[in-house]
Amino acid sequence: VEIFGLPEHLPPDAPPEEVVRIALLLRDLGLSVSCLATYIGPYADADDAAMEVFLADLRRYCMFADLLGCRLIRQLPALGSPDQLSDEQWARAARGLARAADLAAEYDKRIVLETHDGQITEKPWATLRLIEMAGRDTIGVTFDPGNHVAHPEDYGPEAVAAYGGLIWNVHVKDTARANRACLFGDGEVDYAKVWEGLAAAGYDGPLGIETLVQPGAGMSVDEIIAHEAAAIRASVAASPLADRLV
Repeated sequence: VEIFGLPEHLPPDAPPEEVVRIALLLRDLGLSVSCLATYIGPYADADDAAMEVFLADLRRYCMFADLLGCRLIRQLPALGSPDQLSDEQWARAARGLARAADLAAEYDKRIVLETHDGQITEKPWATLRLIEMAGRDTIGVTFDPGNHVAHPEDYGPEAVAAYGGLIWNVHVKDTARANRACLFGDGEVDYAKVWEGLAAAGYDGPLGIETLVQPGAGMSVDEIIAHEAAAIRASVAASPLADRLV
């Protein structure tokens, strides 16, 4: 499972006892934590005081990750399309990520940046440039094809090849341009291209099921989970990643 750094999941001020409770529950269920998806940032707009708050929150998440047996922690470097950000915002984002990576390394943790429209990471070239500017080999990518539904070139085989070994985590959700909350198979993301690219890159990390569909009169939480698990397994089974299924 991937845990969000939000009040309803795991905020940075959560007491350690709560983290231990979650860790024991997951252990009893036979589940592991692939990533702590925090919302620390955006670094590009942070002054010195905000940066110290971000790093203090990150230190707590590093300690939480130790308790949860997790190595990846997501950060939010900059909001806004990469070609609309100033040189100074680029520089601040890179400096902030470098400091975050150095702190995380003290705990043997790695930083991931989620590919996302409307953020500095919406294009492969921009994500790669930012990681190069930060200059740390402990910064990688959470690849989320569903965030690029309007731009298939940013999630297809060429995009995956560009990221290469920097993809350490993958989100699997279906979306559509007119409605982001789609069940898998009802949206517009071409996952055949995604599986092709990941297989060619030799990706062997987590494939995390994510959905924006909310429970309501139509479907319960359990029904949504059952649908997504079955539909995604069927899609992977018909792909070059079929041998990943157990």
